Amino acid sequence: MAIVEERLARMGGGETLGALVQQGRYHEKLFNRRRRNRLSRVTTFASATLFGALVVLGACFGAPNTSGSVCVPKTEQDLKRLAELGEVSCWVTIEETSLQSLDALIGLRTAPGMLIRQNDLLNDLDALSSVSSIEHFTLDETEAEELKLGDLHAEEIAVSGFDSPGIRKLSSNRTTLTKLDLYRNSRLTLLEFPTLQSIGTLRVKMNGQLADLSAFGALRNADFLEVAENPDLTHLALPAEFRAGTSIVITKNPQLEASEAQAFVQAQQELGFSGGVTVCGNKNDQPCAE
Repeated sequence: MAIVEERLARMGGGETLGALVQQGRYHEKLFNRRRRNRLSRVTTFASATLFGALVVLGACFGAPNTSGSVCVPKTEQDLKRLAELGEVSCWVTIEETSLQSLDALIGLRTAPGMLIRQNDLLNDLDALSSVSSIEHFTLDETEAEELKLGDLHAEEIAVSGFDSPGIRKLSSNRTTLTKLDLYRNSRLTLLEFPTLQSIGTLRVKMNGQLADLSAFGALRNADFLEVAENPDLTHLALPAEFRAGTSIVITKNPQLEASEAQAFVQAQQELGFSGGVTVCGNKNDQPCAE
């Protein structure tokens, strides 16, 4: 069975990769499944029902405008063929390859989605900053230390380390995002989002070395904010101009004083916030109800 097909089949529910990413549940569902039963490594790909239909690379290039397909490049030559197309309607999945960089991908301008996962030799992701539009971008289990997204027009960005340390530094020049999901990156210490002003969902969860959220100094609003289970987070450090929309979740950050989390919520409420609030399990706080 193909790697991606097997992964989703074991997750259950008949959900597609696109649906999981859009619902913000891809990373947590994958992680929960892994805890139950670690998949054996498989290196061959086949056709499968996934985000419409999974096709091997040759088929993708044979019909590059086939909506709902997933392209699976394995070599630099495969990447070059994608780059030559410029625009593709297939979800690009770069998984378990021996690639050391994505430089051959320079020239690719748009794709509906991209998943980069478990490429043990891939430590250079700079070429991604040349892609102008990816609706959903997911990076997990990478050996790369830095991810420069530059002006990459990705509506949703999800970055996770899982069983690898994950990235150390993440930067982007975007001014708006639909979603940014930073989940389980054990060595993530540096964020650079100097121009990000508006976001739909901001989730910062289980990032082992992140001290605060000061990198979001230009952020003015987020509809949904979750800051949870970050062991080294000592301060929120969001700008005074920040406004939350419908929900605030600040939980289980053992170095974040409960008084700071509660003061943040109170300040938001004084500014007109009336949405849902969950604050618990932080330093000197009551534990969260299970």
